[in-house]
Amino acid sequence: MEVLVVDDHPLTLEMLPEVLRGVFPGAIVHTAADLAGALGIARRERSLDYILLDLGLPDCKGLEGLTRIRQEFPRVRVVVVSASEESETILGALKAGAAGYIPKTEKTRVLAAALQLIAAGGIYVPGKLLSAMPAALPRARFSGREGQVLRLLRNGLSNREIAGKLRISENTVKQYVSAVFAKLGVSSRVGLLAGVRRERR
Repeated sequence: MEVLVVDDHPLTLEMLPEVLRGVFPGAIVHTAADLAGALGIARRERSLDYILLDLGLPDCKGLEGLTRIRQEFPRVRVVVVSASEESETILGALKAGAAGYIPKTEKTRVLAAALQLIAAGGIYVPGKLLSAMPAALPRARFSGREGQVLRLLRNGLSNREIAGKLRISENTVKQYVSAVFAKLGVSSRVGLLAGVRRERR
């Protein structure tokens, strides 16, 4: 796995590569402090799998960096790691093609679980923010694992039971559940069945 971390804060540029190597042993991690540097590395390193992108870079505003990277490197999955927790910003990033949005206030274990979810083909949305924007989240197809979690949720299994069935951690299950809720536009298990019906129409 090859990843590019783009952030203008030195501490973040030190921390994120360490988290990545802990989650994905052997990962090759590049770093850049601005959009220009990130574009240069991405053009040179043609085998990038992921880009972890801060939105507050000195040489671009708002979603400009995300949009430019997505346009030039559409096959690379871009994960926004930002200090902003505004629902409009998160929604805008997801609509612009981000594979996930991880607030910088999240704990390291949540960051690690979110990265695992995204690597498995899911889309990470902060669970505490889902209720603020369920109907507007983009609809996307479910990954294989998300489909498994959805079927087990519909059968009434708890997160712990799903973890046992799929042989994954309960925290990872929570991330999959958040992704499923986001794609269905619901914020709880109560709204799940209605969300499934909407998705099938």
